[in-house]
Amino acid sequence: MNDPAPIKIWNAYDRPHQDLREFLSRIERAGELLKIPGAHWHLEMGTLAESVNERPDAPAVLFEDVPEYPQGFRVLSGSTNSMRRLAITLGFPVPEHPLDVVRAYRDRMKTHRPIPPRVVKRGPVLENVLRDGELDVLKFPVPFLHELDGGRYIGTDDLVIMRDPEENWVNCGTYRVMVHDANRVGVWMSPGKHGRQIRDKYFKQGKPCPVLVSCGHDPMLFLAGGNELRFGLSEYDYAGGHRGEPFEVIESELHGLPMPAHAEIVLEGEMVPGEVAPEGPFGEFTGYYAGGQERAAGDPRAAHLSPRRPDPDHGHADAPAVGFLLQQMRDEGGNDLGRGRARGVERRERRVVPRSGRRTDVQCHRHQAGLRRPRQAGRHGRGELPVGFLSRPVRRGGRRGHRPDEPVRRALGDVHALPIPRRTSTSSAKCGAGPWIRAFRAGRPGARAR
Repeated sequence: MNDPAPIKIWNAYDRPHQDLREFLSRIERAGELLKIPGAHWHLEMGTLAESVNERPDAPAVLFEDVPEYPQGFRVLSGSTNSMRRLAITLGFPVPEHPLDVVRAYRDRMKTHRPIPPRVVKRGPVLENVLRDGELDVLKFPVPFLHELDGGRYIGTDDLVIMRDPEENWVNCGTYRVMVHDANRVGVWMSPGKHGRQIRDKYFKQGKPCPVLVSCGHDPMLFLAGGNELRFGLSEYDYAGGHRGEPFEVIESELHGLPMPAHAEIVLEGEMVPGEVAPEGPFGEFTGYYAGGQERAAGDPRAAHLSPRRPDPDHGHADAPAVGFLLQQMRDEGGNDLGRGRARGVERRERRVVPRSGRRTDVQCHRHQAGLRRPRQAGRHGRGELPVGFLSRPVRRGGRRGHRPDEPVRRALGDVHALPIPRRTSTSSAKCGAGPWIRAFRAGRPGARAR
C-alpha cells in the first residue's frame, strides 16, 4: 500500500525548515538560487549581487569558491528578495501572484500569537569553538560591498541580541556591524531604536553592554529583526508565532544571552562606554551612503560562530508589512494604485502634512526610501537632502539620473559570510581584545537538507 502524501502545511513542505542550510536546499529546489563561483569579497560580490537584483524575479545569490579563502566558505545575498522566497520563509502557500503573499500575511496576522523560544543545552552552533588568541573575524570572507564603504561589513542580515537590564526582555534587532580588525567590530544603532535604548541603559549605569551578533540564521529571524515591533516584544517570540513552534536557543557562555542554536556564526562581546571608532559610511538599500562618524565599538569578549551559513534589505524584509499597507491603500484608493499615485496616499498626506513647508521633508524622506522622486519644492523649500546622506550612483546617472525607460534599481540584498569548513582544527590568531569564544558549526560544503 502506498504511503499517503505528506500534508503540505509549510509552503510545499510538511514542516518549517530547521535552519538556513535547509532553507537553501528548498529555494534551490524552487529555482530561486543562483550559485556564482570565484567572486572576490572586495566589490565583486556587491556588484554582482546588485546586478542580479536588477533582473525581474531575481534569485538569491550564493557565492562559492571565494578567492583567498578555503574551499567551502560561502556568502549569501538576497535570501528574502522575492515573493516566492518570502513564501518559503514564512510558510505561505506557493504563490502565483505577489498579492498572494500579501493576503496570506494579512490573514495570518489576524490570529498571530507570539511563541517564546525554547532553551536547549546543545546545538550545531557549538560544534566548533574558538577562544582567546584563536579569534579572527576575517577568517570569514566578509565582503566589502560598495566603493565608498568605510570597511567590510559582517553584520547586515544579522541579529544583534541584547537583554534589557531593567525589564529583562530580549531584543533582536538588525543593525549593521563593521569589522575594524581581526578581533574588533563596531555596531551602529540609530537613535530611538530598541537596541540603542537598551545600550544606553547600561551606559547610564556605567556598565558595558553585553551583546551577541548572529549571522547565518533562519531568514525568518531576519524578517523579525528588521520589523518595527512594540517595545518589550522579543523578535524571537514574534518569529516563533509565524513559525508555529518555538525557535531553539542556547544561553551564551559569558553573558547568558540566547543565541540561535542553529546559527552559523555568533559573536559574543560587549560595548563599553566611551569606546568609539569610525563607522561607515555604508551604501544603504535606499541608494545613499549613510554614516562615516564615530560610533560605539564592540569589545567582543566572546564570539560564537558556526561556519556554515550565509545579509538586510529592509525594503524586501518588510515586504509583507508593506504589502499589507498597500492592500489598505488599494481598499481606500480604488483603482489608482499602480498608476503613479494612489488616492489613499494622497489622503494620508493631506491629513498629516501641514502646508508649512514640512511637505518638502516628507518628500525627501520618500525619495531616500526609494519610493519615487520628490516633487519640486517650489516656494516650500529647496528639497535638499538631509546632512549625512551622500549620493551613491550605482550606474550611469545613479538613482537621481534614472531615465523613464530604465528599470528602477532594486534594493541590494545584504550579504553575510556563510563559511562551511570541514571538521578540522582552526588556526590560531593573535588576539589583543581579551578572551573570545567562537563556535563553528561543522559540516560538509553545500547546503544540507534534513
